[in-house]
Amino acid sequence: MRCLLALVIITGTLTRQMAEPPSAATLDKLGLRTEWVNAVPLNGERDAIATVQVADARQVFVQTRLGLLVAFDAGTGERQWSFRYDTADSTPYYVAWNDRYVFAYSVVKLYAIQRITGVLDFTQNLPLAPTAPPAADATTVYCIMGGNRLGAFDLPAGLAMPDPKLVKAAGRLGNTATVAPALQNPADVVAGRYPASSRNLNIPAEEFEQRRIRLTAEPAGSFGTTQRTASLSVVATLRPPFSAFDDQGRYLNSTPSLNVLASLRQPYHLADPTAKSTQRTPSISAIPPSLASLYASTDLRPRGVELSMRWNYGSTVPLTQMPLISRNRIWGLTNTPVIAALTIDGGRTQVDARLSAGPTAQAAQAEDIGYVPQQDGYLTAFDLDGGSARTLRVLWKANVGGLMNAPPVPTKTGIYQPGTNSGIARVDLVSGEVVWRTRNTSDRLLAINDEHVYARDAHGAVYVYDRNTVNDVSTKRSDPVAAADLPGFTVSVTNSKTDRIFLAGDNGLFVCLRDAAPKYLIPLVVAPPKTLPPVKKPAIPGEVKIAN
Repeated sequence: MRCLLALVIITGTLTRQMAEPPSAATLDKLGLRTEWVNAVPLNGERDAIATVQVADARQVFVQTRLGLLVAFDAGTGERQWSFRYDTADSTPYYVAWNDRYVFAYSVVKLYAIQRITGVLDFTQNLPLAPTAPPAADATTVYCIMGGNRLGAFDLPAGLAMPDPKLVKAAGRLGNTATVAPALQNPADVVAGRYPASSRNLNIPAEEFEQRRIRLTAEPAGSFGTTQRTASLSVVATLRPPFSAFDDQGRYLNSTPSLNVLASLRQPYHLADPTAKSTQRTPSISAIPPSLASLYASTDLRPRGVELSMRWNYGSTVPLTQMPLISRNRIWGLTNTPVIAALTIDGGRTQVDARLSAGPTAQAAQAEDIGYVPQQDGYLTAFDLDGGSARTLRVLWKANVGGLMNAPPVPTKTGIYQPGTNSGIARVDLVSGEVVWRTRNTSDRLLAINDEHVYARDAHGAVYVYDRNTVNDVSTKRSDPVAAADLPGFTVSVTNSKTDRIFLAGDNGLFVCLRDAAPKYLIPLVVAPPKTLPPVKKPAIPGEVKIAN
């Protein structure tokens, strides 16, 4: 038994070291050629490639087990940038991205990395541990935390040099028009990304007299007399003589070193002539609510960018998948038949419906249609912007059968659904009919082009199928036209965006292949757009348009 165990360990080590680029003879059998070869930097024998995501025809993101995120140029294989998380050995969730950022998790921290340069823009400590990959659009990042919480965080405004002509035109419309980032001083936009103090220090001079704050003493609880406790207080100016105000808002020329509080019970009260009564807590208090507050009050270090949570949704069942985003909604999916749609702006529930069975894998999206593989063997297509309070607007249900434990891959001509020991099935976009299948063992989808489907099995063999040929009409089965063994590449990579084939090995080797035909010299985009263009509103007569 010990000899057998040693043999298994040695064999695994040799397999890891033997991963190498496919030979020209092997590629000729498959009708492929090598586009580029590179390597992912690994940190010792414990490290390996964990996830590979194809963003588009320009960029590929790779994560390792020990906390390294690498961006590759999808066309040339050049390593664009690398970023290492603060904590290694954390659960490697898939990353999300928009045009500006790449969003990644590490423990309870959200990283926002500039997509082009790889520079860390900001981090956000989440209130709960993430339990599913994030999702993002142009203005918001959505995080599933604690199993059943979905939070929407507003992203910082982008920077743009203001056009003096637009600024002048906006000024004629009123002060409200100048809040657009494209009309503001970039320095003000950057400053607005950072958390403000508890006191508003940017008060215009003409408003200062109306916004003078005076200290008042108020009865505490049910006592009839004023209870006062000495504490350090904030004075109105740093220039002596220091000034305070009386009950009528008039100046009192005095220099208090200690001032009084109305009550020992927090929050402490201050009276503001323009805002009636406000509640504020001085920076140095006599009785801090906790040691954390005490340490925070004495921390003079600058604070980084902090995102504001626009809304927070709590689900009664665990949210286990990355949300789907349409024009006006965000969809939360669970490991149960429950599915819910929330409004993007306020997180209000619009649809709270049930599927015929729970999902088996991450749902997919093409334009404004969602595709969910279910435990009962059906692939369901539904309208992401339709439905009622308790009902989905189902477009069709395809009886695919099998396990369907991999995400569906929408293309411009059909939906490809893989599943372990179930092969790959193609479903018609309009009718929902299964029109084509591979062998059951070819159950891991690699890539698709206009003529072929590339798949592999659990042992590393790669198969090429003619996507337009059905050899068995009754079962819709297709036989492979070519096959070859590539056992060294153990990391399965499904390219749902283009026709390029990506292979990754445990030793960090990263290879890109393509069809040898000259027509595929330029990458072919097979994925439909994620969402439809926004609906254009009719122009209002006399409206002045301000470009961003």
